[in-house]
Amino acid sequence: SDPSFYVKGSRTDVTSFARALGREKKYLDALAKHGLDNPQTFNDKKKLDLAIKNFEGATKLKWPFK
Repeated sequence: SDPSFYVKGSRTDVTSFARALGREKKYLDALAKHGLDNPQTFNDKKKLDLAIKNFEGATKLKWPFK
């Protein structure tokens, strides 16, 4: 099906956005499934933080943006 939105930008910007969004979903899923004190949740949070750092460095936008 057709997406209800489009993301435009350089390949680096769009890739870093997609990674950060995907990592945020994985973290929230782990949080809901395992809780805050689980090692998997901590690991997913570290990966999310790195993806956010890369996004902010590539786009000069603060995550989450409005």
